[in-house]
Amino acid sequence: MLTVVPRLQWRACGRRSDWRQNTVYFGHLRHWDPDDLAAQLAAGGPPELPQLAAQLVATARIAWRKHAWLQGSLAAFALGIACLLVVALASRA
Repeated sequence: MLTVVPRLQWRACGRRSDWRQNTVYFGHLRHWDPDDLAAQLAAGGPPELPQLAAQLVATARIAWRKHAWLQGSLAAFALGIACLLVVALASRA
C-alpha cells in the first residue's frame, strides 16, 4: 500500500506562503496561473536549474524506494498464495 500512497510535502499543506519561490514541485505549481508561471520561467532562466535538479533527485529517490516496496509486496503476495495452496492441498489429503 505504501507504493500507491503519494508522498506529498505535508508541511506545505495549508501553507501557501512559499509557492511563488517554487516552480518545479507540483504541489506548488497548482497555485500558479499558467501565464504567470510561463513569465516566471522565461525570466528565471538558469537560476531555476538548482531547484529542478533538487526536485529530480528527490523524485528519483522516492520512486526508487516505492519500486523496492512494490517488489517486496509482490514477493510477499506470491509467498502468501503459495502458502494458501499448500494449506488447501494439505486439508484435502
